[in-house]
Amino acid sequence: MAGIIGLAIGAQNFLDRLWLAVGALNPAAHPRPPINREPMLRELGTRGDIIKTMHQALDREGIADQRAYATLHGTSPKEQIVGRVLAKGLGSDELGERIGLTIDGLDGRVQHLEVPATKVEDIRRGSIVAIEPPPSSPRVADDNIRQHTDANGIYRPSAHLESVKETMPRIDHARHVQSHVRRLEALRRAGIVERIDADRWTVPADLPERGLAHDRQKFGKGPRVETLTDLPLNEQVRHEGATWLDRTMIGGGRDTMPHGGFGSDVRAAWEVRKRALSDMGYAEDRGNGQFRAPGDLIAQLERADISRVGKALGRRAQSELAAIGSRRICFRQARRIDPDCQRAVRNDR
Repeated sequence: MAGIIGLAIGAQNFLDRLWLAVGALNPAAHPRPPINREPMLRELGTRGDIIKTMHQALDREGIADQRAYATLHGTSPKEQIVGRVLAKGLGSDELGERIGLTIDGLDGRVQHLEVPATKVEDIRRGSIVAIEPPPSSPRVADDNIRQHTDANGIYRPSAHLESVKETMPRIDHARHVQSHVRRLEALRRAGIVERIDADRWTVPADLPERGLAHDRQKFGKGPRVETLTDLPLNEQVRHEGATWLDRTMIGGGRDTMPHGGFGSDVRAAWEVRKRALSDMGYAEDRGNGQFRAPGDLIAQLERADISRVGKALGRRAQSELAAIGSRRICFRQARRIDPDCQRAVRNDR
């Protein structure tokens, strides 16, 4: 950071000398520019601190040579960020109202942003999070609804269904149209559209714009932070229960997961997870890296998770009951024989 500030001061000194050489000859035509280095130096210092924090986090994880470049978002990210939290600390305000997060993104970028402290109280290093910026453009569903609305302002799900059967033959047509109907139900509750009957909706001409305004108001200020899992990646691979790894691996993530950055770590963890599931009896190892999992794998793992937690709570309850019983026996015996019980009774009072 000192080097950056030194360069900034050097640049300002150069400009000062330039004015002395040119502006002093004709001060009226070349007035001396005001010298106000403080804001520039403060911003450079803040950026330097952030970059230093990011490098320290990468060095601690041993991945400094595996990440190509960094992105600093300030307090207003313009795109979705999904990744692993590498560092969490005070924001540039240094008042605790904002928290700075360094995130190892799925796409290979190491990203830094600041968010309100109240939104990240439970987030810790190793958590996998998704950061959503406030909506900036209309939803695709709203555009689709408007395109399938007739000249009289009537949208018919049945007509939409027939249209997508021709234009989008490979998708689940009924599910696709139903998702648009659910969006209309949400907009109806907001007073933007009206439902005439099951197959007729009154839709305004400016639906995309009004839908965007509704989404922005509902979203609130600042980015939205969602914790996808608190379990670090290296603990997920052998966890006997449903994990974020399982859901991304089974839910179509294999086609969209990047091959670089944290995305490559996730892909490597999938392979370890497959072998672990096979060892636990939840998947079948067919050799040559091929595994077969049942269709209800997630449900099975969720039941195992519930059973494991239930047993742990049961053991804890039994231990607490045993401790209570022991204290009651001690209370009855304290005045007669046992010095240890006497001390235990005094401590409980």
